Amino acid sequence: MQDGSRGTSKGLYICTDSFTQKDVKLLVDYISNRYKISCSIPSVNGRYRIYILAKSVPLLERAQRLPYMPQSKLYKLGI
Repeated sequence: MQDGSRGTSKGLYICTDSFTQKDVKLLVDYISNRYKISCSIPSVNGRYRIYILAKSVPLLERAQRLPYMPQSKLYKLGI
C-alpha cells in the first residue's frame, strides 16, 4: 500500500521498479484477466511500473481491495 502513487490523469501507479519487464507483464496479465482492470506498463528511467488506467480505478472497489486498506491510505485512490 505504500509503493505507489496517483497519476496526473487520475490513474494509479504501482511501483514495480525492481521487477523485470517480463515479471511486470506477468503481473499486468494477471490483474487484467482476474479483475478486468485495464493496465499499461510505462517505462521510467528504464524501469517498469504498472499503471492502472483512470477508467479502471472504480473497479478496485469491486475487486474488494478497499476492506484491506487502512483509512489513512485511501487518499491514494482519490477516495
